Amino acid sequence: MTTQRPGKRHGDWVPLLTACPECGNRDGLLNVGSIPYGICNAHRTAWIAVPAERRSRRGEGFAEWFANRERLQAYEMVTPLQKDGPEKRPGNWLHWDSQPGHGAVPEVISSYTRAEAVADGLLIDVTGIAKEAGITYPTALTTAVWSQCVAVPEMQPWQDEPGRLWDVVWMLRHALGRSTNGIELPFAVYLQNDKFGPQPVRLKAVCGPGDQGEPVITVLFPNED
Repeated sequence: MTTQRPGKRHGDWVPLLTACPECGNRDGLLNVGSIPYGICNAHRTAWIAVPAERRSRRGEGFAEWFANRERLQAYEMVTPLQKDGPEKRPGNWLHWDSQPGHGAVPEVISSYTRAEAVADGLLIDVTGIAKEAGITYPTALTTAVWSQCVAVPEMQPWQDEPGRLWDVVWMLRHALGRSTNGIELPFAVYLQNDKFGPQPVRLKAVCGPGDQGEPVITVLFPNED
């Protein structure tokens, strides 16, 4: 039987598959968006756990994930030990980067990173202005959102991009403050793109892992992935 530990919420049972490299233990899991982090209180270590260890996110939301992220600042990020096989026994823990086929994470041959998406213009990084609004996660908009919500419409030459961008991130900040559940957060911002006055533009914010596993926010239209 797989060794299990009780989850923090709702009596969930979570398999113990990764552990502190100092002692082989795990004291709990903290979700930050879709990313589960294991922690060891004795050695103040933290690590990114494997997806199978993710505990239920029921009842969680951006507010709790922000709190978990702040709590993780007090821990040292480490490379965990990973469980190899169903039972914990001597010699049954492997380093995360150990030989393939024995529980180690497989080598990634190629991947398209968030940094590359920003460099290619598919995402527009707005982390600086987002921080001014009180959003601590790295934040980016898709080019579709930028072109329709931030770029100044031809019919509205008196508007400016900084003001329209502030409207987007400020409404995102308020939506984050009201969020109680889910890794996908719908919100709306009122913008004037034509002669008929401000109209609500519906968007969504998705919290997921960045290039280094850190939580990041991406703002998209509801029909974008």
